[in-house]
Amino acid sequence: MAMAREKKFRTDKDHFSEKFIQWCMLNMHKSNVPAGQLSEFAVAISQDQRCRTHPRFDTLSVVEKYREYYNYDKSRFAKWTKRQAPNWYSVK
Repeated sequence: MAMAREKKFRTDKDHFSEKFIQWCMLNMHKSNVPAGQLSEFAVAISQDQRCRTHPRFDTLSVVEKYREYYNYDKSRFAKWTKRQAPNWYSVK
């Protein structure tokens, strides 16, 4: 499982999400959610954020929109101290 390979930067403990994902996998058969297409993820970035000035913002994927949000609007708190910043990160 990919979770086992994830670097654990803050502590040596397993992250809660690892146990939760394992529980979901074991209990998926109990779900009453119908099979089908996933709906589009919501974008909860307010209209006054600088990232929305990106010329192609409206055509970016949801992941790309949030990357631009970090680049344009959240650079003041985004810090990587125990690893390098991701290759998509560049303060604008």
